[in-house]
Amino acid sequence: MVKFMDEKINPLENKNINADNKSPSKQLDADFDEALRLLSFDMDSVTEKSSDSSQTADKTADFDAFLESAKSEIEKTAEESKAATQEILNSDAAVDTLPSSPSAAAPPESEPAAASAEESEETDEISKYLDELTPVTDAEGAVVKDNRTIRKERTVFFTFVILTILMLAFLIFYILIGSSGRYGIGIDIDPDMQNAVFEAPQVFKTLKPNEKEGIQYPEGIQEKYKRLYAAHQDFVGWLRIPGTPVDTPIYQAKNNTYYLKRDLAGNYSKYGTPFLDYTNRVDKLSRNTVIYGHNFEPKYENDLGFGGIEQYKDVEFYKKHPVIEFNTLYKDYKWKVFACFLSNGDPSGDNGYLFNYIATSMGNNSFLKFIDEVMQRSFIQTSVDIKETDKILTISTCAYDFDRGGRLEDLRCVVMARLVREGESEEVDTSKAVQRTDIRYPQLYYDIFGGTNPYKNALKWYPSAD
Repeated sequence: MVKFMDEKINPLENKNINADNKSPSKQLDADFDEALRLLSFDMDSVTEKSSDSSQTADKTADFDAFLESAKSEIEKTAEESKAATQEILNSDAAVDTLPSSPSAAAPPESEPAAASAEESEETDEISKYLDELTPVTDAEGAVVKDNRTIRKERTVFFTFVILTILMLAFLIFYILIGSSGRYGIGIDIDPDMQNAVFEAPQVFKTLKPNEKEGIQYPEGIQEKYKRLYAAHQDFVGWLRIPGTPVDTPIYQAKNNTYYLKRDLAGNYSKYGTPFLDYTNRVDKLSRNTVIYGHNFEPKYENDLGFGGIEQYKDVEFYKKHPVIEFNTLYKDYKWKVFACFLSNGDPSGDNGYLFNYIATSMGNNSFLKFIDEVMQRSFIQTSVDIKETDKILTISTCAYDFDRGGRLEDLRCVVMARLVREGESEEVDTSKAVQRTDIRYPQLYYDIFGGTNPYKNALKWYPSAD
């Protein structure tokens, strides 16, 4: 008993402390009770074994004093330990001072140097949890977000960025593929039917003459056009108009409606296919050879169809491009432009009259009257002369000039050219060309823009055989 009392009692180092006890205050209470148990003994038994002498009484008094002193010391030590432990638990820095991983934490002096596997795993879980909850602050004492929230936000952000990049890549790919054939190069994607159609120029480059078996070529066909004819037997010629996008093969059906809204494969297409009037012949030119094509844009400069021909309303454009080409299966031809005018596409647009500029056959006298009707309507006056025996080329497309309150009227823009005569020079003296102002318009023009129609009661021309 004396030896135990001489040792320094420290409740925090007691080997009998339960390692699973999670409360420091309970641990100290247990230490204190254990110390009291060890110090307790039966004073009556000691008294019985002692003598009645004064020496025995003095020893008993001394032991009682020592006992009281030891108990006071133990209580004082326990109180100090409780206060120190409570201060650590209440400290705001407790979380910060905890190690983030097992390797960073030094074991208590009273614990073995090597922790058990169970204690190590528990420490890992606690450290991981504390690391996830470690706060991030943008001002002293103001907690904004923990690491787990930040990781979630980063995941969402990078997912959004990746999806955006993929969408942009798909959009660029779609635009490139969808427009790859709009200029007659490669494959044309029809925006309405989404059917891939091989354009004639592509076939022209890849298909060799006579490669396709069973093709019966017309007698006298030009060698350079055999490829196009082998690809499609409706091919009849090639039209080229300098200064415009028009540089295209021309086809011919059994009527004037088939190619209005069809591509070469016979599928529906709002772009249609440029075609020759079904009444025309290419082995022997008619009096009037008529070619039709769509106009897709009000601003004709960038039009992919025949919209570019509207530029011939300007005499300055005409002076730069007075000659155009239309070659047939059998022969190449040059044509001198001599007129450009607007015409109504429906009789209601001109007091019930429709100028029949697409007539392909007429007599000599009727033809000269026809040319006079054309020149009344033309925006330009040229030096190109027309004889009764001449042959002309007519190119017709839609026009957007007459806009009545947002409604586009049925209108046509027409360019006419005269065939270069046998032995005649292809050169044109454009110095004499002028811009005309006294133009004959259909009634639509005056209904929209005002004024009196001076040609309202003029004689109406109709084709005849005389």
